Amino acid sequence: MKKYIADAWLVIVLGLAFGAALAGVQMGLGPVIYQNKLNEALSRIPALVPHAVQPDLMKVSPDQVMLREAGSTIYYARDEKGRQVGWVIQAAGQGFADRIEVLIGVSEDVSLITGLYVLDHKESPGYGDRIATPEYQDPFNKGKVVGGELRRLRTDQPLKVTPEKTDSLHEVKALTGATISSESVAAIVNDAMAKVKPALRARAAAGQPVSGGN
Repeated sequence: MKKYIADAWLVIVLGLAFGAALAGVQMGLGPVIYQNKLNEALSRIPALVPHAVQPDLMKVSPDQVMLREAGSTIYYARDEKGRQVGWVIQAAGQGFADRIEVLIGVSEDVSLITGLYVLDHKESPGYGDRIATPEYQDPFNKGKVVGGELRRLRTDQPLKVTPEKTDSLHEVKALTGATISSESVAAIVNDAMAKVKPALRARAAAGQPVSGGN
């Protein structure tokens, strides 16, 4: 009996020790991981907003738009003359396997989606991970051909995921074998638009940057 008790205490002590060690590693690597992700986001912004060359990191705080968390990271995209040409919103939500984090490019008036980049995910290899490929992202990044014209996806209605390609500027085709992952990304985009679109449109109309810019 004493041996079992001793073994149990040993397991508990080792578990606590490993937990503390992992927490220490996480605390040490946290700033590095954050900086690497920030650098990756900044490097992608010019591709997500046409003519953007000079992004600035900014914050939308709760007093400007109603958010569930403390704030939502927004990138303010300018052209070579310093004029605002759009926004990039960093957003996240639950996927099929784990959390999915994306960058969403939108026009200055937030009426059009100009780009999408999957910043982080753990979706199933060969299935859900295709959300990070042109197969899924092309309608977001290149638009859709409607009536012989190449047009951008719109934000005036929530995006829907459909089993087949359509001409609608509010619909994207699901990946075969990865419908949940496809729908998860669309839901993240819709949620981000609902949270920040009113504030960004108001500031764009007034010619004002989101607080923290410049």
